Amino acid sequence: MNTKVHILTLSKDIDNELLNTTHSLVLSAKDSDTKILQNIFYSIVIKNYVNCQILKKLEDLLENSNLNFEIVPQKKFSREEHIKFKTNGWYEGVYDILKTVSPNSYLWFLNAGDYALKNSIDLIIKFIINSSYSNYAGFSFLTEITDRNTSFIKPNILFDQNSKRYILSMLPCFQAILIKSKYLKDFEYLFYKGIEGIEMKILEYYFKKNSFCFIPECIAIFSYGGTSTTKSIGSKKRLLNIYNFLRHRRFLKLISEIIKLVIEFIHFSFLKKYYIYISKFRSLIMIKIFPLMKILKLESLFIRADCL
Repeated sequence: MNTKVHILTLSKDIDNELLNTTHSLVLSAKDSDTKILQNIFYSIVIKNYVNCQILKKLEDLLENSNLNFEIVPQKKFSREEHIKFKTNGWYEGVYDILKTVSPNSYLWFLNAGDYALKNSIDLIIKFIINSSYSNYAGFSFLTEITDRNTSFIKPNILFDQNSKRYILSMLPCFQAILIKSKYLKDFEYLFYKGIEGIEMKILEYYFKKNSFCFIPECIAIFSYGGTSTTKSIGSKKRLLNIYNFLRHRRFLKLISEIIKLVIEFIHFSFLKKYYIYISKFRSLIMIKIFPLMKILKLESLFIRADCL
């Protein structure tokens, strides 16, 4: 049982969500076997470390758990000043820490604002640490998307009786992915470019190579009140995203970013809710039309995944 899992929480100026994320992980690991937990290491990497007001609370919380952990400033891992970075957010953090993690360790990015479920650690132990499927580049789970009274599971899935495989209508959220460090390192130059959503292009590459094992269990919660949406990223950054998506022909992301720009500019809350419902039903509709896509021999447009 030599498989290691490194859980990483990246945070910048969002103390409340960071505390909630850490608390969810501690609760998830509460009843797990102490010896097995030795294969799991938890790192909290904080961008503005000197401004963090909850360091003592985090330390007390984690010291009363069975998790191996560290709480460190991001600059501890920085190899340079990142003058060329187009963004100083999540991608900079990933780029910095990839050089510090063992190539064969599975990484789980559970960032401030994302939450573990009660059974998340048990799922990691069952399917990854105690699994014989170590030849996979990564494991893909499900994410529960929440916003106040609205919630849904992403991605929607269909079990194809003929192939005995699950079919995903879209790629999973990144917080539902555990991927070996070395497979991200192969694309670290893309993280350095800081193009929004580039991690999904990496996942798409490995999914098409059938390098992911899909497990139809929910492992994470993504909150629309978390890191991704707590603070506005600004119209200038939105416009830069739109330019990059157009340049790289990522038209679905382009449309999504234009909608977000309009929502941010108008400040109408009902538009945000409408966007969430679009996200929910987009994949559902794609699953429903899969039989037609098979007739037209266009089923390769869907993401197919292995079934355990």
